[in-house]
Amino acid sequence: MIVGVETTPCPKCDRELPVTAVKCRCGWLAAKADPARVECEYTLGCPDNAILKEKTVTGWIKICEKHSMQLAQQKADAACQKLGLKTPAEQRAWVLANLKNKPLRERIIQREPGEDWGEEDAT
Repeated sequence: MIVGVETTPCPKCDRELPVTAVKCRCGWLAAKADPARVECEYTLGCPDNAILKEKTVTGWIKICEKHSMQLAQQKADAACQKLGLKTPAEQRAWVLANLKNKPLRERIIQREPGEDWGEEDAT
């Protein structure tokens, strides 16, 4: 018994421990608490943890990966609509025409799946 301290028995050996104890001499360790959950602020009740901050017209919000991709797609769709690009072919032609980095432009070519692997990795 510890005088002046609220105690509880160790779950493993029944030794008296302070309520705030996280370990005992017998080897018992308290379960680690889960890291604090960071709520996704994009929609109410999103089950995923926020992993990044995104700037919006109303300020900064914390969002999850799924909503980050959704927001990026909305921005891309709005930009394509503003430019009058309706098909993926038109979008691709616009990107290639407006890309300033020539070496990067030459690397953006149409490839078949698996073509970017070496001969030894193709199997």
